[in-house]
Amino acid sequence: MTKIRLHYIWTQEDLTDIGNLSKEGPSYLKLSPRQASRPAIMSRIMPQRQIPESVDPSVRDALHALIHDIAAKSEGTLEIKLSHTEGLSTDGLYADSKLPTLNPLANDKILKTEIAHVHPVDNSLHVWLSEADARLVVENGWGQRFPLKFVHPGWAMVYAPRNMDEVAVVNDIIKAGVSWVTGNPVSA
Repeated sequence: MTKIRLHYIWTQEDLTDIGNLSKEGPSYLKLSPRQASRPAIMSRIMPQRQIPESVDPSVRDALHALIHDIAAKSEGTLEIKLSHTEGLSTDGLYADSKLPTLNPLANDKILKTEIAHVHPVDNSLHVWLSEADARLVVENGWGQRFPLKFVHPGWAMVYAPRNMDEVAVVNDIIKAGVSWVTGNPVSA
């Protein structure tokens, strides 16, 4: 971790730069630009977090219910278990690893079949998207790239929603991740 932190400090990579995210490949997301400036991000590489902003409890509750609601409607193709990428500290949304349509990339050594998790402290998320969709998220101001180059480039940090309209956008982003990982397009 020290080597990674030193590399990050040395390079000061702009995680909002879309230059290394491909436009090619599948896309499951239609996205309008976020109507606010990007939130302040904690000045550390790991864990990747934004500085918490005050949000109405109903927005927070709706956000934290999203992955559970999506899993409940999935007819067994998705499950909730502790997020291994988040150190088993919060729930993660996973695709069934035996799903016949599972994206071949989803047997990733790092991400495994994890699709998304919400960070309880700041309400931001990490979501596994196609590169084209990760590019849309970054380009339209809804999030930024993950800082570690050895993680699939579609693994993106999505900023915390500030209102119910933004929760709906985050819902669409998570469903795009579900479509990418499972190989089954999910309507938004």
